[in-house]
Amino acid sequence: METAEVTTLGDDDKVYVTGLRDRTISIEGKWDGTVDGYLSGLLGGTPRVWKVFPAGSASGLPYYSGSAILTSYEVTSEVGDAIGFSAEFQNSGAVTRGTV
Repeated sequence: METAEVTTLGDDDKVYVTGLRDRTISIEGKWDGTVDGYLSGLLGGTPRVWKVFPAGSASGLPYYSGSAILTSYEVTSEVGDAIGFSAEFQNSGAVTRGTV
């Protein structure tokens, strides 16, 4: 959440107002060819809808949704380690909370 300082001459303390929310979503995992093909095609494109079901997708459980732009995607590989990936999305607009 951004804040903006609105202190004026004569105030003894700084005064702030609430600004706009800003969200990023970071993911990482084991590299997979299907996921790689999907994420590679999204990089730098238009916002895409996302949903997250933190407690599962059974009836009555909460979920969050919004739209985001993929701003970075990197495949990682180190000697003796599994190939992995990391990605970061910039959320665009509101995040909504609902129930399944």
